[in-house]
Amino acid sequence: MNKFFIFLALLAILAPCCFAANIGFMKDPRDGQIYKTVKIGSQTWMAENLNYETEKEILSFPGDIFGGKEFYFETFTSSCYDDRFSNCTRYGRLYKWPDVLNACPAGWHLPSRAEWNTLFATVGGKDSAGKVLKSVDGWLGGGNGSDSYGFSAIPVGYRGYADFSEFFGEVTDENLYINEGRDALFWSSTELDSNNAYVVYMFYYKSKAEIVPDYKRLGLSIRCVEDSALVPDSGSKAGMTEKATLLSSSRVSMNSTTSSSSSVTLSRIEGSLTDPRDGQTYKTVKIGSQTWLAQNMNYKAANSFCYNGADSNCTKYGRLYTWAASKEACPVGWHLPITNEWRILVSTVAKLNPELERNNNPDVSFLIPSLSVSSLAGNKLKSKTGWLNNGNGADDYGFSIYPTGFRYGNGSYGTEGRYALFWRHEDPGSFLWENKVYALALNYNNDDVYEIEDYENLGLSVRCVEDVPKGSFTDSRDGQTYKTVTIDGLTWMAENLKFKMDSTASPSCGDSLEFCAKLGLYYTWEAAMGACPVGWHLPDSSEWKNLVTAVGGNPAAVEMLKSKSGWDYHGNELNGSFVTPRVYKNGGLDYYGFGVISDGTRGEKASFWSTLEHDEENSYYLELFSHAVWNCNRIGVVYGQKNKKRSVRCVKD
Repeated sequence: MNKFFIFLALLAILAPCCFAANIGFMKDPRDGQIYKTVKIGSQTWMAENLNYETEKEILSFPGDIFGGKEFYFETFTSSCYDDRFSNCTRYGRLYKWPDVLNACPAGWHLPSRAEWNTLFATVGGKDSAGKVLKSVDGWLGGGNGSDSYGFSAIPVGYRGYADFSEFFGEVTDENLYINEGRDALFWSSTELDSNNAYVVYMFYYKSKAEIVPDYKRLGLSIRCVEDSALVPDSGSKAGMTEKATLLSSSRVSMNSTTSSSSSVTLSRIEGSLTDPRDGQTYKTVKIGSQTWLAQNMNYKAANSFCYNGADSNCTKYGRLYTWAASKEACPVGWHLPITNEWRILVSTVAKLNPELERNNNPDVSFLIPSLSVSSLAGNKLKSKTGWLNNGNGADDYGFSIYPTGFRYGNGSYGTEGRYALFWRHEDPGSFLWENKVYALALNYNNDDVYEIEDYENLGLSVRCVEDVPKGSFTDSRDGQTYKTVTIDGLTWMAENLKFKMDSTASPSCGDSLEFCAKLGLYYTWEAAMGACPVGWHLPDSSEWKNLVTAVGGNPAAVEMLKSKSGWDYHGNELNGSFVTPRVYKNGGLDYYGFGVISDGTRGEKASFWSTLEHDEENSYYLELFSHAVWNCNRIGVVYGQKNKKRSVRCVKD
């Protein structure tokens, strides 16, 4: 009997050695990601879920009723659980049929139903396959597995959908993420019919694994299996050496002086900033209309961390902040950028986007917010060194984004050398799903810049952008004082001109002095040409266009420039067979304090003269249109009759 127990003890000791001998690694040549593999019986499987990003499908739809631009939408072919980037690094991606059929790299394939059944038979049958293939942690209610073979099935859950066609016609919601911590679901390549394919299920509450048909519209995990058992053992010493080499390459020295052949197409102005709180000095760079820190923040605040807990990484990368800490990270005069400020940076350095050419749309500022990705910006913003798998950038503008990785909420760290993630402040008034916050991501395997939503307890990097300078100015002619704001090097009046010249500028802003004080006076074009005080001038059309570009382009500029009030649209609401008058509130963000108030009786337009003539009877002006009911925003320089009265904003000489 004692010999029997000694034998069992020896098995327990030897089992990990035998198990380790079957472990190897493979590199996906498409994006350079490294996956653990495991040989079980005659099959070699990926021991991690696939995380290859399949190509997005981009659909276009007609523009608004005013002949506006087309709208573009991405449809999901693969996604991160809960649409959170960190879940892709943790769980791999979730794939929808038929993209699963070609998702595996060359030399590997999506396993058939028969191949899954072979795996189950090898590990002792379906009744116990779930227990021995599941990971040793992460499963709800004590449902962890033994992971006896190193397969490490993790409870990702899946992406489901809801069908509302019974009530609303062909309407579905494919953004339902379900059962994290409870289930692991994997595709097979075997179809049942046009709507269903066989799916492997593992559950938190049972040891059994099942393979049953389910809907192709689901988003499920993928485990790839090697094409042939005759390939060299991936657990060989050569395979392990390659893994060590690949991982060490993510820690390349940041002092490299490798140069790029890319030409700089946009001027930049470099400077420095000393944080008065701790005396640290940061590089700064002005790109287009904005001045940014050219290094990650390293201010030691509560709930901020060094990567892997090493002080040297704070010196190298800056600190990683939780969402709450990020809002207090920037020094006075600087702030955590909102989404639109990141978009302005991206559109400025991208110049042209391959998606634009594909869709025959030349307006960068419109498309980037819609697709939330620029395929050219990443290379221009990433550092020249440090990125895995030759994913380094050209760093054309000295912005120098390094692959810092991030900190999980549980205190572990990941993706150094692969990803850089930055907090971005939600635009005031924007809608966020519960428990989601905004971030920006760049990665090593392409040049995209992604807007993402993720968990607020993650630790991400912070880049600060300089506040827009604000001030005031007093008109010596009548003593009236105006707010001012400096955007992209030009100082503008942040209020409409109120200087009364003669009968050509009558108080047509309303019947009371209160409205005149709020809206300023209206001028004909002839009067507007001489209305500004000494040292200021009526803007030309190019100055108006530059302002629109500097604050985000069309249509983002509408919300950025509109005042928070004064855009009350007086319309009607249909309630059954009754029409009821209604006032629709339609204020903007007024992010820069420019304060454009509607000068129309319906609360939907504002217009400002420029100096440019079109012909003897017409001149150009800036028109901002915003309709609360139609959700239609546009801004641009158009022309109209000179004898019409419009508002005036002066710009400093």
